Amino acid sequence: MDRDNAMIDWTQAALNVVRDAVFALDTQGCVSFENQAAERLTGIGLDTARNRRLNEVLELRDGATGQPLDLEIPRNGDSAASVIRNAVLTAPD
Repeated sequence: MDRDNAMIDWTQAALNVVRDAVFALDTQGCVSFENQAAERLTGIGLDTARNRRLNEVLELRDGATGQPLDLEIPRNGDSAASVIRNAVLTAPD
């Protein structure tokens, strides 16, 4: 178990130096991890974001229609990135 925890700590440390926002989601689409760039982007810390659905942490809209996007996790093998490719991040109200 200590080796697993060490690997998780190493992975999180590595992701925290990435300049892009990174979110890790569980199978229900809830945040299990976000790096520091994601915290800066959303203004929501990991302790608050954890176990919340991604669309509760980010407000994404369809780039063409402006309609809010419901960020459903694909179950058919598609990546989430392909599902939200035309998304636009909007500032929270």
